[in-house]
Amino acid sequence: MESNPEDVKENFVQLKANYFKILCDPNWGLHRYRLKFEPEEDNYERQKALIDQHRNVIGSFILDGPVLLSTHKPPLEFPPGDDHEIIVEYLGDIKPGDHRYLQLYNLLAKRALESLNFQMVGRNFYDINTPDAKINIEEYALEVWTGYQTAVQHYDDGVMMCVDISHKVMPQLSVSDLLEQVIETSGTDYQEAFTAEVTGLHVWTEYENKIHRIDGVDFSLSPLSNIRIAEGELGMTYKEFYKIHHNISIYRSSQPLLITNYRARNRREPAEKIYLVPELCTIAGLTGALKNDAIVKDLLSAHTTVSPESRIQKLLAFNNRLLSSSTLKEELQSSNMKLDSKLVDVIGKVLPQEKLIFGDDCQVDVNSEGEWTQAFKEKNLFHTVKLENWVVVTPEAYGFEAKNFVARMMQATRNFHLSEPHYVELEESTPECYSSHMEKSIINLNPQLLMVVVQGRRPEIFTRVMRKCYTEHAVPCQVITDKCFTSEDLNEIATKVAIQLSCKIGGVPWSIHIPLSGLMVVGVSIAHDNEESNRSFAAVVATLDKGLTRYFSTVSSHERNDQLTVNIIASLTKALEKFREVNNGCLPSRILLYRDGVPDKQIGNITDHEVSRVHKSLRRIYGGDVSLAYVLVSTHSNTRLFHGRENPPLGTVIDDVITQPLRKDFFLVSQFFKEESVMPAYYNVVFDSIRLSFERIQILTYKLTHIYFNCSSTVRGPAPLQYAHKLVFLVAQSIHTPPDPGLQDLLYFL
Repeated sequence: MESNPEDVKENFVQLKANYFKILCDPNWGLHRYRLKFEPEEDNYERQKALIDQHRNVIGSFILDGPVLLSTHKPPLEFPPGDDHEIIVEYLGDIKPGDHRYLQLYNLLAKRALESLNFQMVGRNFYDINTPDAKINIEEYALEVWTGYQTAVQHYDDGVMMCVDISHKVMPQLSVSDLLEQVIETSGTDYQEAFTAEVTGLHVWTEYENKIHRIDGVDFSLSPLSNIRIAEGELGMTYKEFYKIHHNISIYRSSQPLLITNYRARNRREPAEKIYLVPELCTIAGLTGALKNDAIVKDLLSAHTTVSPESRIQKLLAFNNRLLSSSTLKEELQSSNMKLDSKLVDVIGKVLPQEKLIFGDDCQVDVNSEGEWTQAFKEKNLFHTVKLENWVVVTPEAYGFEAKNFVARMMQATRNFHLSEPHYVELEESTPECYSSHMEKSIINLNPQLLMVVVQGRRPEIFTRVMRKCYTEHAVPCQVITDKCFTSEDLNEIATKVAIQLSCKIGGVPWSIHIPLSGLMVVGVSIAHDNEESNRSFAAVVATLDKGLTRYFSTVSSHERNDQLTVNIIASLTKALEKFREVNNGCLPSRILLYRDGVPDKQIGNITDHEVSRVHKSLRRIYGGDVSLAYVLVSTHSNTRLFHGRENPPLGTVIDDVITQPLRKDFFLVSQFFKEESVMPAYYNVVFDSIRLSFERIQILTYKLTHIYFNCSSTVRGPAPLQYAHKLVFLVAQSIHTPPDPGLQDLLYFL
């Protein structure tokens, strides 16, 4: 690797993290016992109840079929009961580090939260019984619940509990209430409007404490219909079922049933339709109208934004409540464990601030807030392509505003040349009208790019526009709303849109020094199709040059995980072919691949199957060894870091204490927040033959957070992965099919 003295300067900083140590007796451990009940008892819940009567004898335990896992050292004997006898056979100890220890730790945390009257909704606990923790926004019939996410894990510095604050927005209405509102506003045509309103919503069924995503509505069914299962129908109505099994009375017999597609863990099997009764479903989150209400957004932000200082106070207060829980205290004492009362200390290293390269080789310092907007007023863009033939499609009512906006864009960037566009003014703002006029413009004018003006948020028009440009044709497109025309920051918005137009036709606004030749960086992002529950998409975005300014992208669809791996390999093969074409027949000397969307439980499976198969395929292409790093990325970890009462400095890296043993992992703070507590991204290097030190991988990763061209500031993840995420989200949410290959050399999806 080429030397660059600025790359290796490090400062160290003392931090705290949102973790509490669990102090364990070194002689403490888990023991396995086989249980036999006399008379025989097959009911699992009944078995647990019989064992629970003797908790003072056996301490904390987990029942796994006929095997009891307990902290009680052998011999273990149960006192004889009135109607049952439990016979015990000792099977041996469980080695420290086994995943079943974590099961026990997390079970203890769950019991403690339940003893403090926290309400479990989905996977998190909410403090809805404490008045200050539940905020009522009466004018919008909303409640904001404050809760906590807890997870106990083995870390480099021992066993710790990670605790973070969470919020859930709960509208105070059921889906049945929403149905009545839609009927009132839409009249006899309510069915289509109601389906559009609820599809994609998440709902909470309190009787089973589950969160479901609504995938559709069946108006041919009602609570009086017989229950449908995969094998046919049961001889019982939904109304009867809920009364018998949950003691719930359903009052509105004419309501339709909601459809949620249950996805089995084995994705080879088709999704199973589950039917829900609207009256029993509470909306969890915002409805479509409220999602786009700026006032609601501001109100919610005021209640859910937690500063570092406030977060520390809340975490310590929560810890104090846990320590005051007699249930947890007894459980921990019986297991020779103790929960620490202090946030854990960690040492972070702060990477040096970067310099960006603009046109004419001008260098710009990135400030301490990770931002460089001012540079666009003073510097030329790094590389531009003339936009000489383009079309603006706008409703007739916004013709004047559109022309004024284009004029501002022409003045916004110094060396990006925009010719006067062709204007197409629409008499009607319908999807069909947009589609037909765009078709004529593309056929007759063969433009480099289309810019489309839409009044307000119109997803049906956005979808039609995207499909027209990206699947029926191969024309870059920029959609803007009329809100841009009335913004107080009109010049700033015009500058941003102009830069996006430049990028979409092959321009590069800025670059960064990469002290490494022959590197290809790849981002792989996965998303589920919001129309077809069994279908998912994978986007692969790869760099093609040393400055990481040219990109190749491709999208594939799959229904099974084994198809996903095949598709990733095929996409990487295409990217390597393109790299070879651009670089005089040479393949990259190193490949740095970032992959998102992998839960902790699937890491082993991804490593054993996907990563190994990708590596073997690359070896076949290279005819031998290949320098590859495969990095799993989570940009939404629950970890929070604190520097005193503030956020850590930009560029802070943590690779000890709160990282995990046997992993090559680190946290990186690559964004600046003034008010909210920063959330570092988590990186786990699961395969590494790239011939770079761990520190070099960290430095490269930080550099990559500076070259996401959609904003003039650093971002949470590396740019190629951010691009892949944006592309796959566009496909999964809007166009539902891979885009035309004619676009794959452009960042058309920005």
